[in-house]
Amino acid sequence: MGNLHFGAPPALLLELKELSGARMFIETGTYLGNTTLLASDLFRAVVSVESSPQYFEQAHEACLDKPNIFLILGDSKTELPEIARAIKQPVIVWLDAHMMRGSKSKPGDSPVMEELDALRPAKQNVYVMIDDASIYASGRTGWPSLDEVKEKLGETHTVSVVEDVIVGIPRNGATP
Repeated sequence: MGNLHFGAPPALLLELKELSGARMFIETGTYLGNTTLLASDLFRAVVSVESSPQYFEQAHEACLDKPNIFLILGDSKTELPEIARAIKQPVIVWLDAHMMRGSKSKPGDSPVMEELDALRPAKQNVYVMIDDASIYASGRTGWPSLDEVKEKLGETHTVSVVEDVIVGIPRNGATP
């Protein structure tokens, strides 16, 4: 799978930004805000959804001085459909919402399939990055398989795995 990063690989993010012309970055699974902060230096607007009140507060503190960051406390399965309806221009979406390591796994611990469904209305404008390809490939309980994710995303996008990231390029776009 290549190099592993904590958060979006910066070089891949820059490559997709140049390819897409995106000026907005959308993230699910803010955690402590590391990827959010990285994206805030690259994009005009950053929207990030975090379901944990504890992590939301920590990310909020870390991002206070960045006026182009919009943090949302909520479930990505609920928030992402509303966000997706507003997408009219190319965006990069980083999907990283999931149950944290050490928590008891159960079906639904990774909402990626629902998130991909939520993005469907804006599919031609959405460049997708899904973190943790190696976990999807591992057969972890509560997570869909890598093949299931690639098949779902592949309905509308050209799919590849770069480093530990599943990348989806709209069929009208070019591949990295």
